Amino acid sequence: MHDLDGWLSAWQRAVLGEFGEERVLFLGLQGSRARGEAREDSDIDAVVVLDELGPGDISRYAGCTAGLPERDKLCGFLGGWRELERWPRGELWQFCLDTVPLRGSLEPIASQLARPDIRESALSCAGAVYHGCVHVRLRASGGEALAALMKTAFFALRAIHALETGEEIRTRAALAARRRGLERDIALGALEGTAEEWAASLFNWAAAALRSL
Repeated sequence: MHDLDGWLSAWQRAVLGEFGEERVLFLGLQGSRARGEAREDSDIDAVVVLDELGPGDISRYAGCTAGLPERDKLCGFLGGWRELERWPRGELWQFCLDTVPLRGSLEPIASQLARPDIRESALSCAGAVYHGCVHVRLRASGGEALAALMKTAFFALRAIHALETGEEIRTRAALAARRRGLERDIALGALEGTAEEWAASLFNWAAAALRSL
């Protein structure tokens, strides 16, 4: 996508035109495009938070965005504000950290999150990596499964770094600059070796993280 800003402007007009300014409490962008790490084929992780979300609103959102260019890349989060406030707080910490606001603010939610929530995020993500690595080995999986685990490991490392240093870092490059060895490679999403070696390295790292948190 050569004109992300133009796409986002069109997307915002479509959403505000469909739901109105009073109902749209927050619009944002997250994921690789928000972090400046996207490939040409990367998804567009767009965030829409309404005053409340009903089943009909989901269909309306699908309809109002149907005509956007590269619509097949649109994903992200669509939800109601009160439901978002009740989200598991470890996930919510990652959500707020990863989201760049375009309209409105997540600060009323983010300001309520604290160190125990960051630890919950680190434990949850490290546990998912640990469990996922077992499945990769048992099923002799490769490629896509490992790529997903690497992404989760990045989120776990981001939370671990915040616990250790107090720094809340969004991007892979910035995190990699502050870690060493295997953790630097995890931050960059670039382990060397075979799929089996990747899985073993991630498993050992996640196990150590779970024991230390």
